[in-house]
Amino acid sequence: MRSASIGFAILAVAFFGVAAYLTVAQARQDLPPGEALALDQEEYDLGELTCEVHKLISFRLTNRSSRPVRVVGLPKLCGNTICFYPEPKEPFVLAPGDHVALNYEAAPFGEGPFRVELTIPYEDGGLQGVQWTVYGTCVASKESPDEKPSSR
Repeated sequence: MRSASIGFAILAVAFFGVAAYLTVAQARQDLPPGEALALDQEEYDLGELTCEVHKLISFRLTNRSSRPVRVVGLPKLCGNTICFYPEPKEPFVLAPGDHVALNYEAAPFGEGPFRVELTIPYEDGGLQGVQWTVYGTCVASKESPDEKPSSR
Protein backbone atom coordinates (compact mmCIF):
# COMPACT_ATOMS: atom_id res chain seq x y z
CA MET A 1 0.00 0.00 0.00
CA ARG A 2 2.83 2.34 0.91
CA SER A 3 4.60 1.76 -2.45
CA ALA A 4 1.35 2.56 -4.30
CA SER A 5 1.09 5.89 -2.43
CA ILE A 6 4.69 6.75 -3.26
CA GLY A 7 4.13 5.83 -6.90
CA PHE A 8 1.00 7.98 -7.05
CA ALA A 9 2.85 10.92 -5.46
CA ILE A 10 5.70 10.63 -8.00
CA LEU A 11 3.20 10.46 -10.86
CA ALA A 12 1.35 13.56 -9.57
CA VAL A 13 4.59 15.55 -9.23
CA ALA A 14 5.63 14.55 -12.76
CA PHE A 15 2.21 15.53 -14.14
CA PHE A 16 2.32 18.98 -12.51
CA GLY A 17 5.93 19.48 -13.62
CA VAL A 18 5.06 18.77 -17.26
CA ALA A 19 1.97 21.00 -17.05
CA ALA A 20 4.01 23.88 -15.59
CA TYR A 21 6.71 23.50 -18.27
CA LEU A 22 4.16 23.51 -21.10
CA THR A 23 2.41 26.58 -19.68
CA VAL A 24 5.68 28.54 -19.42
CA ALA A 25 6.84 27.44 -22.89
CA GLN A 26 3.54 28.43 -24.49
CA ALA A 27 3.48 31.83 -22.76
CA ARG A 28 7.02 32.52 -23.98
CA GLN A 29 6.21 31.62 -27.61
CA ASP A 30 2.79 33.24 -27.97
CA LEU A 31 3.48 36.94 -28.05
CA PRO A 32 0.43 39.19 -28.15
CA PRO A 33 -0.73 40.49 -31.54
CA GLY A 34 1.40 43.40 -32.67
CA GLU A 35 4.60 42.08 -31.10
CA ALA A 36 5.32 39.17 -33.43
CA LEU A 37 7.80 40.87 -35.77
CA ALA A 38 11.09 42.46 -34.79
CA LEU A 39 13.85 44.19 -36.73
CA ASP A 40 17.56 43.61 -36.16
CA GLN A 41 17.94 47.42 -36.12
CA GLU A 42 15.08 49.79 -35.32
CA GLU A 43 17.21 52.78 -36.35
CA TYR A 44 19.64 52.88 -39.24
CA ASP A 45 22.17 55.70 -39.63
CA LEU A 46 23.19 56.01 -43.29
CA GLY A 47 25.68 58.78 -42.53
CA GLU A 48 26.51 60.89 -45.58
CA LEU A 49 25.07 59.86 -48.94
CA THR A 50 25.99 61.44 -52.24
CA CYS A 51 23.03 63.08 -53.95
CA GLU A 52 21.76 61.26 -57.06
CA VAL A 53 23.74 58.10 -56.14
CA HIS A 54 21.65 55.12 -54.99
CA LYS A 55 22.70 52.78 -52.21
CA LEU A 56 21.29 49.37 -51.26
CA ILE A 57 20.49 48.98 -47.56
CA SER A 58 19.38 45.78 -45.88
CA PHE A 59 17.88 44.77 -42.55
CA ARG A 60 16.53 41.57 -41.03
CA LEU A 61 12.91 41.00 -40.06
CA THR A 62 12.21 38.12 -37.63
CA ASN A 63 8.95 36.44 -36.62
CA ARG A 64 9.36 35.89 -32.87
CA SER A 65 5.92 34.31 -32.40
CA SER A 66 4.71 30.72 -32.67
CA ARG A 67 2.30 31.53 -35.53
CA PRO A 68 2.82 32.53 -39.17
CA VAL A 69 2.56 36.25 -39.91
CA ARG A 70 1.66 37.77 -43.30
CA VAL A 71 3.65 40.87 -44.29
CA VAL A 72 1.14 42.85 -46.35
CA GLY A 73 3.78 44.51 -48.51
CA LEU A 74 6.72 46.85 -48.31
CA PRO A 75 5.93 50.51 -48.88
CA LYS A 76 7.85 52.98 -51.03
CA LEU A 77 8.46 56.12 -49.02
CA CYS A 78 9.95 59.54 -49.74
CA GLY A 79 11.24 62.18 -47.37
CA ASN A 80 12.39 65.71 -48.06
CA THR A 81 15.69 64.69 -49.72
CA ILE A 82 15.47 60.92 -50.25
CA CYS A 83 13.21 58.07 -51.41
CA PHE A 84 13.30 54.39 -50.41
CA TYR A 85 12.29 51.68 -52.90
CA PRO A 86 11.61 48.17 -51.49
CA GLU A 87 12.64 44.82 -52.96
CA PRO A 88 10.47 42.68 -52.91
CA LYS A 89 7.22 44.63 -52.95
CA GLU A 90 4.75 41.71 -52.88
CA PRO A 91 3.13 40.33 -49.71
CA PHE A 92 4.72 37.24 -48.12
CA VAL A 93 4.25 34.96 -45.11
CA LEU A 94 6.94 34.67 -42.46
CA ALA A 95 6.83 31.31 -40.63
CA PRO A 96 7.29 31.10 -36.84
CA GLY A 97 10.91 31.67 -35.85
CA ASP A 98 11.99 32.53 -39.42
CA HIS A 99 13.67 35.68 -40.60
CA VAL A 100 14.09 37.38 -43.94
CA ALA A 101 16.53 39.97 -45.26
CA LEU A 102 14.67 42.97 -46.63
CA ASN A 103 16.36 45.29 -49.07
CA TYR A 104 15.61 48.91 -49.79
CA GLU A 105 17.26 51.09 -52.40
CA ALA A 106 18.02 54.50 -50.93
CA ALA A 107 17.71 57.19 -53.62
CA PRO A 108 18.88 60.59 -52.38
CA PHE A 109 17.79 63.46 -54.65
CA GLY A 110 18.47 66.67 -52.72
CA GLU A 111 21.04 68.05 -50.31
CA GLY A 112 20.39 68.16 -46.59
CA PRO A 113 19.57 65.97 -43.61
CA PHE A 114 16.76 63.42 -43.64
CA ARG A 115 14.90 61.31 -41.10
CA VAL A 116 12.28 58.90 -42.43
CA GLU A 117 10.07 56.47 -40.49
CA LEU A 118 9.04 53.42 -42.49
CA THR A 119 6.17 51.28 -41.27
CA ILE A 120 6.12 47.66 -42.44
CA PRO A 121 2.47 46.51 -42.29
CA TYR A 122 1.60 42.94 -41.30
CA GLU A 123 -1.43 40.89 -40.31
CA ASP A 124 -1.40 39.41 -36.82
CA GLY A 125 -4.77 39.54 -35.07
CA GLY A 126 -5.58 42.57 -37.25
CA LEU A 127 -3.39 44.99 -39.18
CA GLN A 128 -0.19 45.84 -37.28
CA GLY A 129 3.02 47.67 -38.13
CA VAL A 130 6.66 47.53 -37.19
CA GLN A 131 8.60 50.80 -37.53
CA TRP A 132 12.05 51.40 -38.89
CA THR A 133 13.74 54.82 -38.74
CA VAL A 134 16.41 55.77 -41.27
CA TYR A 135 18.42 58.97 -41.08
CA GLY A 136 21.47 60.65 -42.54
CA THR A 137 22.52 63.52 -44.77
CA CYS A 138 22.56 63.91 -48.54
CA VAL A 139 25.66 65.78 -49.73
CA ALA A 140 26.84 67.18 -53.07
CA SER A 141 28.42 64.76 -55.55
CA LYS A 142 31.71 63.12 -54.69
CA GLU A 143 33.28 59.78 -55.62
CA SER A 144 32.60 56.81 -53.32
CA PRO A 145 33.53 53.16 -54.13
CA ASP A 146 30.55 51.58 -52.30
CA GLU A 147 27.82 53.53 -54.08
CA LYS A 148 26.40 53.01 -57.55
CA PRO A 149 25.13 55.58 -60.06
CA SER A 150 21.45 56.36 -60.06
CA SER A 151 19.37 53.91 -62.09
CA ARG A 152 15.84 55.26 -61.49
